[in-house]
Amino acid sequence: MIGVDFGTSFTVAAIRRGQDAPTVIEVAGVRRTPSVVFAEEDGSLVVGAAAEALTAARPARGLRAPKQLLGRSSTVVLGGARHPLPSVIAGVLRPVLRHADREARQPAQLVFTHPADWSELQLAPFREALAQAGAHLPELVPEPVAGAWAQAAGYGHQPGDHLVVYDLGGGTLDIAVLQVEPVGFEVAGRPKGNRALGGDLFDEVLMRHVGERHIDAAAWEELQLSDDPAWSGSALRLRAEVRRAKELLSLHPRADVTITLPERTFAVVLERSEVVRLLQPMVEESVQLCEDTVLAAGLPIEAISAVHLIGGGSQLPSIGEAVGARFPRSKLVLAADPKAVVALGATLLASPQPVTQPALRPSPPPPDRLRGAAPPSVTAPPASPVVAPPAMPQVGAIPTGAAMPAGRAIPSGASPPPSPGLTERQPDGGAGSFRVHEGAQLGAQRRRALLGLALALACISVAVLALVMLR
Repeated sequence: MIGVDFGTSFTVAAIRRGQDAPTVIEVAGVRRTPSVVFAEEDGSLVVGAAAEALTAARPARGLRAPKQLLGRSSTVVLGGARHPLPSVIAGVLRPVLRHADREARQPAQLVFTHPADWSELQLAPFREALAQAGAHLPELVPEPVAGAWAQAAGYGHQPGDHLVVYDLGGGTLDIAVLQVEPVGFEVAGRPKGNRALGGDLFDEVLMRHVGERHIDAAAWEELQLSDDPAWSGSALRLRAEVRRAKELLSLHPRADVTITLPERTFAVVLERSEVVRLLQPMVEESVQLCEDTVLAAGLPIEAISAVHLIGGGSQLPSIGEAVGARFPRSKLVLAADPKAVVALGATLLASPQPVTQPALRPSPPPPDRLRGAAPPSVTAPPASPVVAPPAMPQVGAIPTGAAMPAGRAIPSGASPPPSPGLTERQPDGGAGSFRVHEGAQLGAQRRRALLGLALALACISVAVLALVMLR
């Protein structure tokens, strides 16, 4: 089983073999592939780490975070040429799937994640991109659900408990309330998200702070506006330095930032206290969205047993402090691998049924895609205000009754069939809940009809036999 988290800044893939714990797949030697595209002069596209390096010198030909454009634009202009957005995203995903195939050594079941509040406006071009990348009938699951499967099973959650998944990635924030059930998790109410709030925005605020405070006005203007490769390269290096310092400040009270300008290089120091002050308005906005999502689901804050923090941006200490203050009765659970937890969890949602040939269509899915057999229980850690997660638990096979349909990669050159519609939202008790795969419900109706027909035929056979015996 292969899970892929196509992220705003990075794309991560994971694999699960049999009953083993899932592991991250390295692509070109790295665990995270930059979601970046670069257009060469001949019109060909370069993706991943190479695209990121090329974009540093020629930013006009590069595109970062193509995921952010889904639902907003159908095409992008790179180097003066227009490209369909699904084709651009397919280019980012294709090498990831190629490495995943190499790891799996056979046709593999595929699960892709997406923001919980995506509508058909975003899902339709995303499915088109998956088909172009060679993903045959992949499963689509919300990112918070995948994240919950990866880490929530080991924390003593009981059926009926409610938990919040706070997923702060590079470019987006996703909040979902999940109800624990005997067979997994169900989304309660409607997930909420902020497409503009994420780690990239934090970097932008910190970069502006460093530029306005430590760089003279003329040089700072050149860094922001100049098309000169020397200045645009300096701007990209400064952004990378600011991001590195931000991550270091999660572990240390201060961090150096090296500023490399075309004419000179110097270093400044960022203090954790000033970074906390700069980011506090956005942190508070994210926590308010978290509270609003809980209240919109018809639940009081006190009903939340735990808040799970996932995504690279969620590991800032100020976020944990703000969430803890707003949810004082809830356990705060930090992901062991926040940048890969969604991809790892996606592997637990794939069907355990074997895949024999890529051309075979999988069997119909169960009625509720967000429900499934929970992984085997493991010993829960002691309750504490902040719970650091253990290593990824060994996960057994998901029972067949909760099987998710298989997706799989197809050989290069083959034409994948059109991807069916996968998502539907249905009201539930006023608050609403997330449901997927209406086709499965139709399959269940057909099975019930066949069962009724079989029972009728059996009754007729018994009646005929009784008449024969009476004669």
